[in-house]
Order: sequence, then structure tokens, then C-alpha cells
Amino acid sequence: MRNKISYEWVVSLMDIFGDIHAQDYFETYAEALNYQADSTYFSSMVELWRYEGNDDSGLKHKEMYEVIDGKLDAELPKFILKQLTNPRN
Repeated sequence: MRNKISYEWVVSLMDIFGDIHAQDYFETYAEALNYQADSTYFSSMVELWRYEGNDDSGLKHKEMYEVIDGKLDAELPKFILKQLTNPRN
């Protein structure tokens, strides 16, 4: 069976020591940014998670990219890049 690729935005909420206490998942970058802005934790980070797999074999590969200054250090599809350039749309 052919592998499928999917993406998910993740906000990790951290304490003063950088330990992650919670993670929440979103379909869009805008949703992740809104959640991050409302967070009361000491710090947080937004990441893009890329999943590759299929229904028969399950998850084959997972990659995580941290958003730094509104940018990702990866080659990504246009629909993801569009979310970064227009996060509130």
C-alpha cells in the first residue's frame, strides 16, 4: 500500500526549566499561534510534525520542525508555506 503524508501543528507548553508539560495539536498554524498566545506557561514552542505511513503498516516515519521567527528549516508543500506567510488567514 502506498504511503500517505500528513501534517500537524503542535504547541508544546514548557516550564522554566524547558520541561514539556503539555502538547496540543492543531490543523492550522493560525490555530497554533492563537493557542500559544493564550498560554499561561513560562514558555512554549510551535512545531510542524510530518507523518508518513499507511493503513496496513502504520506510521513509518515522523519528522518534527520547530518554527523559529515564523520560519521552518525544511522543504515543505506550498499549502504549509502559505500558512507561515499568512498565519491569520
